[in-house]
Amino acid sequence: MTSHKIYPAGYAAIDLNISSCGIWDFVFASKLAAARDSEKIALEQGNTGEQIRQSLSLKRGDTIAILCPNTLQFVVLALGAQAAGIIVTTVNVAYTAREIALQISDSQSSAIFAGPAQLAAAKEAAKIVALGENKVFMLDSPKETKQSLDSLLSEDQLVPEHFTPEQARSETAFMCYSSGTTGKAKGVQSTHFNINTNTLQISGTGEAFVSSDNVLAFLPIFHLFALTANVLQALYLGSKLVLLPRFDPQLVLDTIASKEINAAYIAPPVAMFLAKDPRVKPEGMKSLRWLLSGAAPLGGEVAAAVQERIGVPTFQGYGLTEMSPAVFMSGPANSREGSVGKLLPNQEAKLVAPDGSDADPSVGGEVWLRGPNTMKGYLNRPEETANCIDEEGWFHSGDVATRDADGFYYIVDRLKDLLKYNGYQVCPSERRIHLEIALYPLQLAVEAVLILHEDVKDAAVRAEIFSALSLPKIGVKKDGNDLPAAFVALKDGAASSSSSSKTESEVLASIDAWFTSQVAPFKRLRAGLFAVKAVPRSAAGKILRKELAIPTAPAAVTV
Repeated sequence: MTSHKIYPAGYAAIDLNISSCGIWDFVFASKLAAARDSEKIALEQGNTGEQIRQSLSLKRGDTIAILCPNTLQFVVLALGAQAAGIIVTTVNVAYTAREIALQISDSQSSAIFAGPAQLAAAKEAAKIVALGENKVFMLDSPKETKQSLDSLLSEDQLVPEHFTPEQARSETAFMCYSSGTTGKAKGVQSTHFNINTNTLQISGTGEAFVSSDNVLAFLPIFHLFALTANVLQALYLGSKLVLLPRFDPQLVLDTIASKEINAAYIAPPVAMFLAKDPRVKPEGMKSLRWLLSGAAPLGGEVAAAVQERIGVPTFQGYGLTEMSPAVFMSGPANSREGSVGKLLPNQEAKLVAPDGSDADPSVGGEVWLRGPNTMKGYLNRPEETANCIDEEGWFHSGDVATRDADGFYYIVDRLKDLLKYNGYQVCPSERRIHLEIALYPLQLAVEAVLILHEDVKDAAVRAEIFSALSLPKIGVKKDGNDLPAAFVALKDGAASSSSSSKTESEVLASIDAWFTSQVAPFKRLRAGLFAVKAVPRSAAGKILRKELAIPTAPAAVTV
């Protein structure tokens, strides 16, 4: 393998002996707990997971799925499961039943714990995978509810599982799903050691919360970024954690003011809201010390607009689920405009040019990463794991970055074709995913779903990357997101022919409406659906996305 320049961490090293234990012991060994609103609730109920394990006849290393927005019971269940040695896979609450079923099957989950609004989809998914409705339980339900988390608990006091340092490094704790660099959703196996270490790496920068902070959490904790950097970080440091189910603009503003919130993790659309919405008043933000944006790139002009509007600095970080997840982080003592910050403690980085040589850091190269927070691997996908983690342990991120002389990194591009909308990954890939137990393919990729339509012969997707603070041109809001634009080659006779009375626009509108019903909201074709004579492809069959051009006005736009 070519020898490359290795860039060291930008912060002092941490003691990895501290993180070589189970997550429960790491977080709660000497801490009390979390708070929601003014209610102080001790989470040191390690027997919760043990009781669930006994009630469901689970063994250490089995998996449960949580399909729920941010709630206290989500946190109690997720961390209680860690105390029992149960793996937790978190499911996006926006998923359809078919999408949920794919993850349940792939993760081999033994039970699903769903919020009230997600219960119907969870039950439908359970039917698809033949799990049985008796393995679907409701979170945040009335105590008398038969199929609930509370129904599995008793008054018995059980002893949490112990993890040796070796077990902490080898046993999976959380399994979030990521499209990685290949576009196909995969279960990322994060060990207890991975998660603990990344929590320490963040706190070791001196840029994180402090014990006296009131911390707000509204980003979805089914994502590892919010779960680790926001929730576990606050609990580990002993900060007061205020959980909100989701980003509700007025509720967030009211909570910041009434609970005197000091710090919060946000995403670029939230930064846009703070910078421009008339409901935001500087006097209601006085308690805030800083905000940190993740999940997607944040333009320097947006961060500057937030600070000018409410007087609060907004910093950036960068991470990947495969790295548990935080990699770079900026903060009050270490920040540059547009930078995602410096490399976190005990991590190493390379910048690699397309030809495999060292990249000029001022020009940029693919980011390769190595550290104790690197995932164990993708579940049951050794080849795909080997494709992104080489024999020397370097994770090939697929993202392109530059590095300045002071060690600040700037993410400038993505090698992969993934789109990001409000922090969610949208995969344009045409790979098709099947469940043998289902009667129909569970095709989650945008192109694969479009190709299922009876009028579509071929399909391709590209991203329209809109600059924040600019005006819309085609009827959609420009907020820094990657908006999927789809191009379809219609089957002969689908429109304007002797066998069809529909116009091309009517056919496209019908396809768009059907597609919207098949996928989660964040995958919708918000930049439009267009007809092309043929999808441009190379001699090898690869879609030439750069040759896909949006007409002056779209035939169909989903908002």
